[in-house]
Amino acid sequence: MLTSISKYLSAYPAIPGVILGFSLSQIATYARDILSSNKKARSIRKIIEIEIDYNLDLLALLKNDVEDLRKIDTLNPKSLSFPTWHRKAFESQLSVLPEALSKNSITEIFKFYGGLDKLIAIYSKTYDLTNSSHQATKSGNEASRSDNLISSTFDSSSLWHQASTLWEECLEEWKGFEQLIEDMHKKGNPLYRI
Repeated sequence: MLTSISKYLSAYPAIPGVILGFSLSQIATYARDILSSNKKARSIRKIIEIEIDYNLDLLALLKNDVEDLRKIDTLNPKSLSFPTWHRKAFESQLSVLPEALSKNSITEIFKFYGGLDKLIAIYSKTYDLTNSSHQATKSGNEASRSDNLISSTFDSSSLWHQASTLWEECLEEWKGFEQLIEDMHKKGNPLYRI
């Protein structure tokens, strides 16, 4: 059998060259595809890293503002310059993330952006609670000035109690807000840990 193959190849000397050329071409194409795929994965990872770093810079500014509020011992969400988080790179790459990153990396990225969403929700809630508390206090003060002493005492007391309850809830939410900022700031960019 080996001699018949040998005779055939000696009759057609170009065949081994064609086979070798085809094999080398396939290997080169495969290597180029892998290099291209790795380059694309690195590009996707880099653009998301940059966006997360930018959001972390915004988070650092928010952290400083919150610390300044703590120094003057006041809670006024209105005085904060709450950032607008950036998520275009993340959202535009969602469909290709599994090709570029590990499951663990993707999970950590989702946790990071989820944390940003949670900060928005807590901030909005404390903002609303602060307004409601102030409004209840104002209404209680107005009710206490009413001509009907019994009714005004009851109404003002009820409104002041409501204001106090709202304020306590606001303070509790604010503690969670500060803690989440601190935790996210400490963890930093999840793509640098993985």
